[in-house]
Amino acid sequence: MRNYIGIIIAVENYHDSKKMGKVKHAIDDANAFLNTLVELGCDRDNFEYLPDNLATKTTIEKKVKEISSYANKSDIIILYYAGHGFYYNGKNLISSIDTFLDTLDETAIV
Repeated sequence: MRNYIGIIIAVENYHDSKKMGKVKHAIDDANAFLNTLVELGCDRDNFEYLPDNLATKTTIEKKVKEISSYANKSDIIILYYAGHGFYYNGKNLISSIDTFLDTLDETAIV
């Protein structure tokens, strides 16, 4: 089997909870996806799992850079995301637990 590596991100509850509603079942869905990968033969240790409080903008961006630096041509990179996404100022963005609607330029991820 080829080498599968990646990041599984699930954000249900946001710090800006008054403006950004809960994403029901994001964590359950991410866990189910990760468990399915393992059942299919992927090595669990090859995946970073970032639920809710672990899914900060800084951590997500750092983990993406880390995987990009050590992945080789034969690796298959999986990025799974369950949470709020936005189309804002001509860009697609994903949110982290510390995304705020009134500062998407600074707090969301391109």
